[in-house]
This record gives sequence, C-alpha cells and structure tokens, in this order.
Amino acid sequence: MAAPLECRPYPRRSPVTSDALSISVVIPTYNRAAKLRQAVRSLATQDAVPGTFEVVVVDDGSTDTTSTVVEQMRTELSATMAIRYIAASHMGPSAARNAGIKQAAAPVILFMDDDCEADQALVATHAIETTGPGTVTIGRVVWHPDLTVTPFMDLVTRGAQFNFAAITDPEAAPFSCFYTSNVSVTREDLNAVGGFDEGLPLYGEDTELGYRLQHHGVRLRYRPQAVVYHHQPLELRSYLRRQRRAGRAAVQILDRHPELRTALGVDAVADVRLREQFYTTLLRYAFILGVEDALIGEPEALSEAAPVTGSDLRSRFESWVSESASKIAAEARTTEERVRQLEAQVEERDARFARTVQEKDARLAALEAELRRYQRLWPLRLLHFLRRRFRR
Repeated sequence: MAAPLECRPYPRRSPVTSDALSISVVIPTYNRAAKLRQAVRSLATQDAVPGTFEVVVVDDGSTDTTSTVVEQMRTELSATMAIRYIAASHMGPSAARNAGIKQAAAPVILFMDDDCEADQALVATHAIETTGPGTVTIGRVVWHPDLTVTPFMDLVTRGAQFNFAAITDPEAAPFSCFYTSNVSVTREDLNAVGGFDEGLPLYGEDTELGYRLQHHGVRLRYRPQAVVYHHQPLELRSYLRRQRRAGRAAVQILDRHPELRTALGVDAVADVRLREQFYTTLLRYAFILGVEDALIGEPEALSEAAPVTGSDLRSRFESWVSESASKIAAEARTTEERVRQLEAQVEERDARFARTVQEKDARLAALEAELRRYQRLWPLRLLHFLRRRFRR
C-alpha cells in the first residue's frame, strides 16, 4: 500500500539568481475567486528572485468576483511579481491553458490550478529542473495542511488521482502522472505537439497531452521537492460525477489513441463481472444501513431522544457484530494457520525433491567420472586400437 500523501513542506532550495524572466506560471480559473486569491498570494513568497517569473491568470468566463480579486492582487503584489489577467469566454480548462501559453512571456510554462497553494521552493525548483526543450518536470501535489484527509481522499490518491506511487523511476515518469496542478514544460515543446486538445472534455486532457509529449520524445521527470498544496476536499458524490466525466473523456481519447486502452484503465474495467460485484456490494451496503437504522431506533422514538452521533452508531454496530466478528476472526486465524502448514509442507517437499535431484546428479557425475577413468586404462585403449586396425 502506498503511503498517504504528506502535508509538510520540503526543505527549501537556494533561490534562483538570474534576473531574466524564466518561467510563466499559468493558472486557469473559473468562479473560484477566494481560492484563486490564496493561490496567487502563495506565489508572492517564493524563493525565486522577483523578476524571474510572472503569473498569468486566465479567467475562463467567471461570473463571480475573479476579475476584482486579480486586480487587487496586482496592486497588492506589484513589488513582488508581475500578474497578468486574461479574460476569456467559458471554453474549459484546455482552451484557457492554451490562451495562457500564447500570452506567456517566458520560455517555460509552469501550470498550476486555482485550488492549489505553492510551496516556497516551487518556482525555483521548476526553474532549475526545466531549463530547455526535451524535458518536463512533474511536481508533487499534497493535501493542504488545513484539510482533514478522509479515508476516501487517501484511497483516491492511491490510484485515481495524484498517483505518484506509480512512479518507479523519477527520471522516466509515466505520462499518466502529467498533472497540470503542478507541471512545467517549455513553450517550444508545447507548440511542437499542438498544446492542449480543446476538443476533449474535462478530465483526461492533461493525460493526453502528457502522452503526446512523451511520444514526441520529451522526457518526463518527477521532482517531489516541487510541491503544491491541494486545498480542495474530495467527497464521494462529487467524485463519482468526476469519474463519470473521465469515462466519457476516455472514449474520446481512445478514438485518437487506440493504443492507450490499458494506460487509461479501460482493460481493467472490461471484466463483465465488475458490474455484478458493484451491485452485490451496493446491496450489502443497503443491508448495513438497515442494521444501523434498527440499532439507532425507530424514527418515532428518535424524535424525543438525543441525536445519535457517528461514533455512537459505530460503537453500537461493532458491539452488535462482535460475536460474529470474533467467530469470523477465529476462522480466519485457523485458515491462516492451515495455509502456513500447507506452505511448510510444500517447502519441505520441494526441499526433498531438490535433495533427490542433487543426489542423482552427483551419482551420475560420479559414474561418468568412473567411466572416463576406465576408458583411459591401457588394456581398453589397446583393444580399441586393435578393433580399428582389423576393420581396415
């Protein structure tokens, strides 16, 4: 099991010392004025020397106070960094990022989301790592320290999103980890592959771009010291909607790249039994809800009683199933012990078989050595000589 994402910053790196504009931080945004304010403000405390980077905010047709917030940030942080604001019609994040690429003044583009806050070393790290075409730097995304990381959020980051555990070689990261929450790439490489595909729906457009960049020969590298803090909790209901959109996007990506069936997870869900497993689990869950209803009490009685908290319900449920759970645990222990015994028997049998083979090989080797010795005796050699002589 992969370790859960941490919420602590990494040690600071030395600041960039060049005065040349080297990186444009492109942030697409839509109706998240409050979060955008925090994202931009986090960039004002970077180790990078002021003047070496700019911030390009692309407003994807927001109807809230986004434009006002950006104007306030421009005034407030004018001595620290340049902030540019691009107003666009609501066309989605791919179109917004492409607009940011066109307007960015630096040769390297660092993509960051509006619900993330930058670690102090973020820009400096990307500036050091992405110095020219042919290299992409993937940074790390961790949960913001202010969030309570639920078991569901932990589960998601071990597979569906921000799955950095899938990176076995930091020098050759998979394109599936090309997360636009924290990734830098040169404008030259982006232009070479055509930027983001604006025809793709949300969820999948970054993966598809990562694939095209890698296919173009660009090396994707992972640098966990380049950190952003994701300040957006995940809930099951909204994430199910996200996954449904991701499924739709996968169909369109496969139309463009049929070879990505496995990489997009389509092969993994092709088993027809998966739907049956889902319904079975759903029915069991509904049964558990009924048990919980009964343990809480009838609705009529609840109206006059104190509310039951989640911890109270969990305690009641665990007490109710304790006898059954103990029995299951005992059976599991018995099964595990039997498995260990069988494994020991198999190992012993394999060891006996190995010894027998070794003894047989040793005996054959001894017989072959004895035969070679007899063949070297002079009477046998003379006999062989005479036989060959008389045959002539």
